[in-house]
Amino acid sequence: MATKPADADLCSNGTGVHADRIAMRGFLLTCGAASLAISGSHAAPSAGVDEPRTLTLPVLLYHLVSPERPQWPSITRRLDVTPAEFRAQMLWLVHHGFHATTQEHAYGALERGRHLPPHLYAVSTWSAKCADPLEARTCTSNLEHPPAGPESIRSRYPHGPLYGWTDLTYLLHERHVSWAYYVALGREPDCARGEMHCRPRPLAPGTPSIWNPLPAFTTVRQDGQAGNIQGNGRFFRAAVRGTLPAVAWLVPGWKHGEHPGARVSTGQAWVTRAVNAVMRGPDWSSSAIFLTWDDWGGFYDHVVPPRVDANGYGLRVPGLVISPYAKHGYIDHQTLSFDAYLKFVEDDFLAGSRLDPKTDGRPDPRPTVRENVPLLGNLIHDFNFSQRPRPPLILPARP
Repeated sequence: MATKPADADLCSNGTGVHADRIAMRGFLLTCGAASLAISGSHAAPSAGVDEPRTLTLPVLLYHLVSPERPQWPSITRRLDVTPAEFRAQMLWLVHHGFHATTQEHAYGALERGRHLPPHLYAVSTWSAKCADPLEARTCTSNLEHPPAGPESIRSRYPHGPLYGWTDLTYLLHERHVSWAYYVALGREPDCARGEMHCRPRPLAPGTPSIWNPLPAFTTVRQDGQAGNIQGNGRFFRAAVRGTLPAVAWLVPGWKHGEHPGARVSTGQAWVTRAVNAVMRGPDWSSSAIFLTWDDWGGFYDHVVPPRVDANGYGLRVPGLVISPYAKHGYIDHQTLSFDAYLKFVEDDFLAGSRLDPKTDGRPDPRPTVRENVPLLGNLIHDFNFSQRPRPPLILPARP
């Protein structure tokens, strides 16, 4: 695993946004359809304030939108839909909101049928299909259903790689910024071809899949970084020891993913344990946790997503920031998307470098540098680094 950068200048993106010189550790943690981010310190901050670390964890809350689950009537009885359970879920959200800022206009990635595009966006700000995965220039935008989707070239490249464009880990590796992608051992919640029912596919660190796309990225293989994709147990051990990497993703399996057929309360309890692990560890004082979702969990939202490029944004998803430095009771009205999480990490660790074909050293034909879209907000506005850091709030896994 790459070493942590010691250069305190990484806390500045050249625009004065991080003028307080508080650098953040980026950590993306993926749980089903939502995301949680935690960021931590690299160098001694000014005025005795510890620097924040960043963790992103996707967690699905569509049950809050439609507790009756009418679209899945055959499995409703196995889901958490009773009034008592629903109240408990709301209490869970309120408790986590104690240290939180709420994001009102956070948009997911546009998808047509399943969850692969959002997970590709979460690591690269793009979803594409490559005629030759060893040639980034052959990739073109693709948000399609599985038979024609980004991974549909697997029959021609059964041993991969599949995704030839540039992802965030390439920039992190170039700058010697540590990262990890933590994956649950178990089975994937989505069917490979979009069916409602199918033979379960394994979810493991070395197995490319919908929720674990990095093993199929050309950059990860060429950079020799496949070992950074690890089992979830390593995340919990690293949180306890205070050895979390600078940037990481944490992905659950089916049991904790809150998908149809799995219990929502089980997924929420898993997320709570993940947050508690960070709060109990030595890194809490320098942490920022971003909690969001990889889809909206339903079929309707009255707000039309902004049209920022040919691919656009998906429907809105919930978002929370949990941190000792998060603005208490603050509602963020900025327009945000998954791109904002990568922008946050790039500003903190890469001096504002972007996944930009003109500057990143691996030109690909992505239509837009999404982190630079004028409409996109900046997550730094969710923090107040001059406030006294709040202590941990350890919650019961099942309130």
